[in-house]
Amino acid sequence: MKKNKKLIALIIMLLMTFSAVYQGVAAPYVRESYAAYDSENDPDITDKKNSLSESVEYIDDESLTEGAKENSLFGKTQIKYADSVENTVYFTDVDWDEYACDYCYNKLSDYQKVYYDRIDSLVRAYMNQDIDALDTYKESKGIYVLPKVVYSDIEIKDDKGNSTGSFMPKEEATNVYKLYMTQHPIYYFVNSKFLVSTTGIYVHCYDEFADGEARYLATLKLLSQIDKWVEQAKAEPTEYLLEKKVHDLICENTCYDRVDTDAYINQSAYSMIINKSTVCAGYAKTFAILMNKLGYSTIAITGTNHAWNKVLFKDKWYNVDVTWDDLDSETLCKYTYFNLSDSEFGSGHTPFSYYDGLLPESKETYVPTKEDLNEKSGTPTDATPTDATPTDATPTDAPSEDEPNGEIVGICQMPNPGQGGGFLIGVEATPLEKGNYKYEILILDCTLLARGEDAWIYTTGKFETGTNSAWIVWQPEYGYYWTLFRIYDEKDNLLDEKCYGFQNI
Repeated sequence: MKKNKKLIALIIMLLMTFSAVYQGVAAPYVRESYAAYDSENDPDITDKKNSLSESVEYIDDESLTEGAKENSLFGKTQIKYADSVENTVYFTDVDWDEYACDYCYNKLSDYQKVYYDRIDSLVRAYMNQDIDALDTYKESKGIYVLPKVVYSDIEIKDDKGNSTGSFMPKEEATNVYKLYMTQHPIYYFVNSKFLVSTTGIYVHCYDEFADGEARYLATLKLLSQIDKWVEQAKAEPTEYLLEKKVHDLICENTCYDRVDTDAYINQSAYSMIINKSTVCAGYAKTFAILMNKLGYSTIAITGTNHAWNKVLFKDKWYNVDVTWDDLDSETLCKYTYFNLSDSEFGSGHTPFSYYDGLLPESKETYVPTKEDLNEKSGTPTDATPTDATPTDATPTDAPSEDEPNGEIVGICQMPNPGQGGGFLIGVEATPLEKGNYKYEILILDCTLLARGEDAWIYTTGKFETGTNSAWIVWQPEYGYYWTLFRIYDEKDNLLDEKCYGFQNI
């Protein structure tokens, strides 16, 4: 029966089409070929400190079962895995690199790449085959691992390739491992936790996917859903709308797990793609998987209590935070953190130290053109809540050519540093040659909009300040909002309007 299930699943898998569209630049480094490693002489470990990360556990190899202890990468058992007829290689036509980004890899030193490649070879083998993960401890802790990936034999060389007489330390190995796991989010079965000894790292597998056949069937299910979303994004008429579609698909098909944010599966893209409930790591990893598959180099980044992305779009890197743009609605999301520069991305986005020197700079925020939006005129897109425009805020006729023409050049939405609290909301426009502006500021409540209720909850009406800027203080409730800024000339001709999202959470 097991063979029949595998045969049926294999037929389904072969019917899938996987297009090779990854556009990453290949590293000049030649990936390492394997050599034997003597796992029998692996020393005992006494260091049980947990100083690097809460996800790291230092172990004594003697506490492991014989199966886990003896199955080091480069050992005889690992070679047996590759040659065994008992473990069928299923995904021969899938290029897993299409779902990953090599940008950070290309910035590693050669000896760091050696360890990165060792991890990749092992994890890739478990993705392609129905190999069961190994029981870990003699006294069961419910933890399953892959064979140990050894780092202690990797020699450190200087910039000229000369030997330094030193070997890779475990702290550096753990940083390479953490980087690898964020840059290859398609390997959904690998837990963010891992076990470290003085000679190698044991990759921790989620117990749901420890069984080889269960993991194989889960992979088929995952790829099927990814392919559906990729095809939907490809149907968009412009590159910008393609990226926006990926952003929206993630927002529309998952909710942030506020009930069990510590659920360990939430660190996997599987939690978002299949379970439809995740945390920031699931959002960032799914965005990376889809955008990389579509041919746009995308980095998943983790920092203190958060995760986000950098995407290479039209030859420049931009920041994207899908988590903070998700309004937990099936039809509504915002774009406050979509294609931003480093300076505009704001606080809460400080990468972990193992990204130091590896990430590209995002110097500017991307502003979509009418061509990006597939517009032939100034028709607003579905990226702004135009459907809910209030009846008392209908713009008047556009000004004639001989009338003054102004433009909004800046807005501000920030916590009010003065007395009374609330939010300080402001707008600035280009100076007028004659006359004064009239301003209008309206605020939409996204929660009410999602419920189908009257969502425009605040309006200033038209007012003058005698200058080319206007400010108000507003006291919002907890939630997500859109602010609509409008400027008029003295004859009430609408000159310009802009809509921005913000949150009070």
